[in-house]
Amino acid sequence: MDFPRNVDVCRAWDEEGHLVAFGDYRLDEEKRAATPDELKPWNVLRGPNGNPRLAWIRLSGSKGGSDLTLVPVNAIGEPLERFEVH
Repeated sequence: MDFPRNVDVCRAWDEEGHLVAFGDYRLDEEKRAATPDELKPWNVLRGPNGNPRLAWIRLSGSKGGSDLTLVPVNAIGEPLERFEVH
């Protein structure tokens, strides 16, 4: 977690060792980083055309059993659109 910027700095690889997600993330619709207790990734939703900067990361068992989603954010903490190209 990057406390000053309130983001989770994440990287995820698939079974074959390919990078499938990386960048700064915040919880979807919560405008904050996940807490250490919430950081239980179980699935990566790949970005368009496999773009790892636009992947979403699903967290399991957070908030009393409800799943949460980490979404990629830009330098000022606003969510990136899944169709955005960098």
